[in-house]
Amino acid sequence: MQKYDLFTISMLFFFLFIAVVYLITFLENKNKIKSPKIKNYPKISILVPAYNEEKTIEKTINSLIKQNYPKDKFEIIVIDNNSTDKTLEIAKKYKNIIIISEKKPGKGCAMNAGLRAATGDIIGALDSDSFVLPNALKRMAAHFEDPEITSVTPSIKVWGANTWLEKVQHLEYLSGAIFRKLFALLGGIPITAGPLTLYRKEFLKKTGGWDEKTLGEDIELCLRVESKFGKNDNAIDVNVYTTPVNNLKDLYNQRLRWYRGFIDNIYKYRHLFSKKHGNFGLFILPVSVLVIIFGGSMTIYGIYQVLKNLIKFIQNLILYEFNLEKLFDFNFDPYFLNIDAITITTGLLLIIGITFLILAQKHSEEKQPWITALIYFMLTYSIMYTTLWTITIFYKITKRKIRWGGRYI
Repeated sequence: MQKYDLFTISMLFFFLFIAVVYLITFLENKNKIKSPKIKNYPKISILVPAYNEEKTIEKTINSLIKQNYPKDKFEIIVIDNNSTDKTLEIAKKYKNIIIISEKKPGKGCAMNAGLRAATGDIIGALDSDSFVLPNALKRMAAHFEDPEITSVTPSIKVWGANTWLEKVQHLEYLSGAIFRKLFALLGGIPITAGPLTLYRKEFLKKTGGWDEKTLGEDIELCLRVESKFGKNDNAIDVNVYTTPVNNLKDLYNQRLRWYRGFIDNIYKYRHLFSKKHGNFGLFILPVSVLVIIFGGSMTIYGIYQVLKNLIKFIQNLILYEFNLEKLFDFNFDPYFLNIDAITITTGLLLIIGITFLILAQKHSEEKQPWITALIYFMLTYSIMYTTLWTITIFYKITKRKIRWGGRYI
């Protein structure tokens, strides 16, 4: 084994260890995957913050109206946040929803305006570029019959992925569905998704509602629940579909916000890295950070090795005066089929990864295919992921601000 393989094998064994832990968690809890049967129907208020969403808000509202939940037990509140298109005009066509305006820019401000107007015991937030299936509220509300549950998050999916970039996002979101459930089974979720996460109103009121200054209000609120020793649960069989980003520029801006929000809030709630918070503080949160660091390091190291070998190849090509027969040793070597630890570990990781995708599709009741998306994902995701994280860290170090919700943060 070459010297530089020590780094690669160490990283691969780390990811294999984590994958095996998650797989064992699933096997030990396979009878707890589905949402429980609902017995009581708490009143739910769904907040829909909207800023220039004329193309999607109608589909969002219609999906909420079609919920198979008692109509007198939930309300829809649309919060217009300074839209300059026909968003408000479209919302006003619906008679049985509440419409309010919030002039202060920012999603957090819009959410708090909706919270002040809400009358439900459970508060949900649905982005105005997303839609839900009819069974969403019924399945999610059932989780709140456990008095320890503070919030419940669904499975977030991409709808209608056509381009390679959209397909990559489709696979990313699908894999997130199974891991969010596994996080919940292990004892905590590091990120509650923006689209249709439900919270107890009592908790929101006591702790000040949504943070109006952060780039990641969903991450902040999730970590706040954990910091107060609440419990974040997951309903993997509830699907919320969102519109995928269809170009690299928008993906860049989106992930810059997400990743910066993650960094800021992880630092804000750094006290959670503690045995007082059980598996969440000792395993889930540290692993979430290490996966980002190690995943990026492996990608950078891999690019370095490819470039180094490419330069060596070019040098040898010149040395042998472009004689390919001399450049390559064509003598048959029966040992070229030798399988080393790196090959075995990589193969196991691939098998377990595909297994998780199959489980995600089955238990989240996903009908859209993902095989083609897997190819695009394997070819591009790690490079995009590492590049965007590197830029985000650079922004953080240099204290550059990011524009979000009509302002710079």
